Amino acid sequence: MRTLRALTLALLLPANAIAGSLDGVWRIDGDSPDMLDLLYEANGFLFFIELSNLPTGQLEGEWSDTAYGPINGNVASLTVYSTRKTESTTITFSSATEGTVVINSCKPKVATTTCPPINTPMIIRKVL
Repeated sequence: MRTLRALTLALLLPANAIAGSLDGVWRIDGDSPDMLDLLYEANGFLFFIELSNLPTGQLEGEWSDTAYGPINGNVASLTVYSTRKTESTTITFSSATEGTVVINSCKPKVATTTCPPINTPMIIRKVL
């Protein structure tokens, strides 16, 4: 239900607000089937929202993480803004439908949070 609400919100954005070639719904290979990522590209920046349909308690809040940062060419350098962790991430896009995510650093803010593997490439693919 939470994912549906977020997707509905994304679809209601004005048409001119959804114009970047990377805009859309993405999924990182190996993530839970209940997790999706929304990417929005504008004015040299990339906005990333990780969505989860996992029960409350497994992740805090409806959106597990948001990230924002500059995109230069095909490389985005993102800072994760979360109550659960501080994280630096790089996404290198090989095309408008596929890329590689690398977590450069991660520090949990709460004891129940675990970080993804550092410096381990993960494939991200556009699904919508």
